Amino acid sequence: MGPGSDLNGQIAFLRTVPLLRHARRVDLEALAHWACRRTYGAGEVIFREGQVGRDLYIVQSGEVIVSQRLRGRVENVIAHFGPREFLGELGWITGAPRTATARRTSATLTSAAGRSNQ
Repeated sequence: MGPGSDLNGQIAFLRTVPLLRHARRVDLEALAHWACRRTYGAGEVIFREGQVGRDLYIVQSGEVIVSQRLRGRVENVIAHFGPREFLGELGWITGAPRTATARRTSATLTSAAGRSNQ
C-alpha cells in the first residue's frame, strides 16, 4: 500500500482480511491508496497503552502480541495477531487512548490506515 506498490496485489491481500472480504473494489482501492506499509523488527512496539489511537493495523506477515500492564510492572498478554488480522480499531474509530500495548514477536509487515495518514 502506498506509492510504488502493486495495487492489484494489495487489493487481493485486503480481500483475504475477513472484515474486508465483501468490500467493493472501489473501497479496497481507496484503502490501498490511503494506507501505508510499515515494517517492524522483532520486539519493536507498534503502539503503547495510553497513547492516543489514530491508526488501524492489518498484519500482513509475522506476529503481534497485545499486552496490558498489571499493577504498573507486570505485563499480561491478552491477544496474539497474525496475518490477515487487524488491531487498533477501537482507537482508530474513537480516537481514545490505547487500552493496551502492541509489540511484534517477529519481523512484521503491517498496513496502517488512520487519521494520521490523512
